[in-house]
Amino acid sequence: SVSYSIPRPVTMSPRQCSDASNGNGDKEVVEFEATPLLDSRISSGSGHDATIASKEKTVVPPPPPLSSASPSMAVPATAALASAMLVQSYLLVGVFPYSGFLAMHLVPSLNEETCGQYAGLIASSFMVGRTLTSFHWGKAADRYGRTFTIKVSLLLSAFFSVLFGLAPTLPLALAARFALGVSNGIVGSIKTIIMEMSHGNKSKETKTMAIVMGMWGYGFLINPAISGYLADPIRQYPDSTFVDVLDSFLNLRAYPFLLPNLAGCLLCTLAYLCVKTHVDETLPEDKVDHFKWSDLIPIFFRRMAIVRKVSSFGLFKHWHVTDAEVQVSEDE
Repeated sequence: SVSYSIPRPVTMSPRQCSDASNGNGDKEVVEFEATPLLDSRISSGSGHDATIASKEKTVVPPPPPLSSASPSMAVPATAALASAMLVQSYLLVGVFPYSGFLAMHLVPSLNEETCGQYAGLIASSFMVGRTLTSFHWGKAADRYGRTFTIKVSLLLSAFFSVLFGLAPTLPLALAARFALGVSNGIVGSIKTIIMEMSHGNKSKETKTMAIVMGMWGYGFLINPAISGYLADPIRQYPDSTFVDVLDSFLNLRAYPFLLPNLAGCLLCTLAYLCVKTHVDETLPEDKVDHFKWSDLIPIFFRRMAIVRKVSSFGLFKHWHVTDAEVQVSEDE
């Protein structure tokens, strides 16, 4: 080690402090082990080479890698999100195989040649509702949480799916189908969760996004077959004893298209349980606002906001006049 005499304070142990002072209390040159940072400063200031060996080296641990949760936790979460996406696909395309037959059932005057436009209205009303509310579902996800919007969407979709299957008239069927689209905010929240679960790991984000969003395409392949197989079972399987048993409980003769919608309700319930069990909330806890039923009636809060906005324009700034100002005005 090399001895240096520097005017600035030096951190020493108590033993070094006792050795650094003699009997008269005078300070003398102290030998100490310089750190690499101090070594570089002194070497650059003195202009000569010095080699200082540090006996104690502080090992700085490397930063943690940019990765998400452990694979054992990521796999169930990915599977739960994939199931929710599969349900979303079923809710959209499940009606396609029987929409024309449903229109003829609800409007008896229609036939195979005139039911096309009504079948198109039934199929497209879902996307109309989803288009009008997708932005608001995004705001709800930023306020109440991503998993909250997914779970609420699945529960509402289960309810309106059954309501759609029980619709006795065409207007009610269109309203239920529209409400099914309004209550659906699954896709945007799923994409956000995948991005936030990856924690900047682009490779993992790409793989997870491909798996989950790929279920949308798989749903387009298998969901129409499932719903078409379950639609109007009385006519499709007239000799089936199992269908007769279901008819005695569900009245399938009056509601021939209830069965595929019950399947959609069951899928929504299963997906809800998977998301609730395996998907953690990715929105920071300090940013999550707890949902209150009063949030569904924002008009009461808007009134106060309107008054504040109007008063901020200065329309009422001359109303608050003091007595002194009134007296001055009268004297003038």
